[in-house]
Amino acid sequence: ILKMSRKENDGKPDERELNALGKASRVAMAVGLFFCVALVLVCRYVLNCPEMALAGWMIFFVMRASNDIVLYANLKEKSNLIYGIISLIFAVAFAVAFVLKTKG
Repeated sequence: ILKMSRKENDGKPDERELNALGKASRVAMAVGLFFCVALVLVCRYVLNCPEMALAGWMIFFVMRASNDIVLYANLKEKSNLIYGIISLIFAVAFAVAFVLKTKG
């Protein structure tokens, strides 16, 4: 039975690897959030270019949206889809604000 299971799951991540991947994803999102906040502060108070901070938030929310939408596709939990859509709306809003700020 063990030999058959190994053949069936050859090349697929096991539970330990999946847990590590989940933890890595959460840490990566937290680090991304930290750097977005740092980018806002540096752009606002050091570089005097607040529009660059908008780009950072746009990228962060696109990352969040893609993460939540992929989770929804795999787990079919509606909350993931809702969070993904909300994050995507924020990403689009920051993209529009970025374009308007840099043009005007």
